[in-house]
Amino acid sequence: DAHRLRRVLLVGLLLHSATRCFVSPPGSVGSRSSYLRRDLLAISASSEVLLRPPSSAWAEGFDPFGEEQKKQAPKDLKNPPEDAQVTKSGLKWKILKAVDCEATKCAKPRAFDKVSVAFTGFEPDGRVFDSSRTRGKVQFQVSQVIRGWTEGLQKMNVGETIRLWIPGDLGFGSEGKGGPPGDIVLDVTLFGLKRGQAPPPTPEELTAPADAEVTESGLA
Repeated sequence: DAHRLRRVLLVGLLLHSATRCFVSPPGSVGSRSSYLRRDLLAISASSEVLLRPPSSAWAEGFDPFGEEQKKQAPKDLKNPPEDAQVTKSGLKWKILKAVDCEATKCAKPRAFDKVSVAFTGFEPDGRVFDSSRTRGKVQFQVSQVIRGWTEGLQKMNVGETIRLWIPGDLGFGSEGKGGPPGDIVLDVTLFGLKRGQAPPPTPEELTAPADAEVTESGLA
């Protein structure tokens, strides 16, 4: 907690000062006592800050272990609600804020489109591992993010907010390459999209024809 962190910082400061007491800098022979007095003054001033009870002003925004984040996090991070939908891949999702497609023209992004979103990423215990909401909107191609996010974006219309419960194999994996390991939850708001160029269609016949020439390496 915060008190333990302050004690660790104070011990480090004391050790640093003790080292300086026994090692005089060049050209300061005989001035060890003056260094000692200065360090003791520094320790006295620092300890007043490090050991004082945290006031509301001093503690504002200081949450090294994510305890405040956990208190404010959604309560269904570990257990998706019954009305959450599930895809074949195991992704669970729920629209938190829908748009009226009868009153406005709805548009869903495709994998090759570029989107503008705001998002918050949660670990199951409620800690926030990343968020764009303090930085502003971010833009990227739908297929350029983790698989669970790519799939989830294609379930929503512009203007909607969605919650995605992403299993580890659709996220950063069990080792957490690029993010937290295991399951994560994303809240995403889709602000806009720009249609990208669709990839060329896959040919119906991919097997080499009988009259195709074959090289010694086997290339047809």
